Amino acid sequence: MTLYQFKFVRGDDTISNTAHCFKDDLDALDEARRRTKEFDVQIWQGDQKVARVKRGNAPLNERDLAGN
Repeated sequence: MTLYQFKFVRGDDTISNTAHCFKDDLDALDEARRRTKEFDVQIWQGDQKVARVKRGNAPLNERDLAGN
């Protein structure tokens, strides 16, 4: 099990952080998708950003990709 940090983000502001243990990145991503009702969720493993899930699991667009 690996520790992942979820950062709940609105715009440029981090609203809250939580930590969870998952088997791998895909399990962490599945859980983040379930938590995107109000905020974007950034998934971090230590200092490395693993993924970003937009609010409502909306698809990423070119503007989103330029900001990563």
